[in-house]
Amino acid sequence: MTGQTISHYRILEQLGQGGMGVVYKAEDTKLDRLVALKFLPPHLAASDQDKARFIQEAKAASAINHPNICTIYAVDEHEGTLFIVMEFVDGETLREKRGSINFKQAIDIGIQIGEGLAAAHEKGIVHRDIKPENIMIRKDGIAQIMDFGLAKLRASGSRITRLTKEGSTIGTAGYMSPEQVQGHESDHRSDIFSFGVLLYELLTGQLPFKGVHETALAYEIVNVDPAPMSVVKPDIDPSLDAIVLQCLEKDPRERNQSVAQIALDLKRYRRESSRQKMSRITAARPVLRSSSARLSGGYETEGLDSGGKRSFPWLITAAIALTAALAGFGLSKYFISRETPQAVIKASIEIPRGISYAGQVGGHSALSPDGSTIVFAGEDSLSQNGLWVRHLNSTDVKALPGTGNATYPFWSSNSKSIGFFADGKVKIVEAAGGPVLTLANAPFGRGAA
Repeated sequence: MTGQTISHYRILEQLGQGGMGVVYKAEDTKLDRLVALKFLPPHLAASDQDKARFIQEAKAASAINHPNICTIYAVDEHEGTLFIVMEFVDGETLREKRGSINFKQAIDIGIQIGEGLAAAHEKGIVHRDIKPENIMIRKDGIAQIMDFGLAKLRASGSRITRLTKEGSTIGTAGYMSPEQVQGHESDHRSDIFSFGVLLYELLTGQLPFKGVHETALAYEIVNVDPAPMSVVKPDIDPSLDAIVLQCLEKDPRERNQSVAQIALDLKRYRRESSRQKMSRITAARPVLRSSSARLSGGYETEGLDSGGKRSFPWLITAAIALTAALAGFGLSKYFISRETPQAVIKASIEIPRGISYAGQVGGHSALSPDGSTIVFAGEDSLSQNGLWVRHLNSTDVKALPGTGNATYPFWSSNSKSIGFFADGKVKIVEAAGGPVLTLANAPFGRGAA
């Protein structure tokens, strides 16, 4: 359609194409401004359902007036094809720009997206397709949410046309919430989950769910807890980790219930991070002399007390420091000369006869923090599997009853208890034996502390 004039819009070039529309850059010849026109794709133009969803997009987005949401100017029709006239955003999608975004910018973009979504949710509008391709970053750094083609109006008192069949999924694989994947009813909390996925990817450079195909990805979204961001990038602050992981809770009731609150949490994190950075900078600066210091005849008189007597606090401090240094040197020479050399220990730990080591995956043994005992997962000649402990000053091993199917054992800091994963749970048992206690569900345990 490039070069054509539709109504009073002269089409200049195609900007992009997606499942719900083709977008062109155009000139509004009446108002002398650049706009974007979004047309329903020709192969979908005959569908009344897609037309209805297309109009719904215009109504949903036009109801919102917010700097972080693309402005809708009008909805029109040309030769039976509907199109939306919207603000022309001069910039790149978040997907295109992601590689050039630093950590500070990522937090700022997250706050802007959160505030835009909050404005939509206040109007009763759920986007249902939050992803990097639907976020534009303008050249001035402003983030804007695009494409409300999958939005669902839920204004109270209005009749909602069901544009999605019950049990079908809508959204983009990798960014959908568990309820979307399963075809269940979704609300604003689905946007919060997708927002959490987007934040995770923005801050770590990778998605929290990584199924190799769509079915595996859907399974992970519904069943697998993502690794904390600090595991992917150790320098990420735990408080920021907590904000994002709460967005990714499987049960919508356990997620943060307000995207506006998430934006506030991100602002608080940004503010506190700035304070900590300023504190570090201030601490690194040299301390300026007190303004009360006076110069007399070209010499400093700092150190004179109110009675005019000269005091030498620096001399006293230096004398104490010198005395301490000399004393420390003498004591160190005394004790180091009497210190016994560190013993070198070389040992091999053999699996007892009749027991096979369960090491197909790895992580099935652990040394106690005090260095006295090793625990390992194994199976005896009767195919009974579980945990075994052996003190390193003995060749005897002891089975721990009730630890069947145990994997990835780990020790408590006092070397008295052992945690492990079995049957989709994380459990704990005393190293000396005793009842096994179940702590929590953990279907994909890979080690703990």
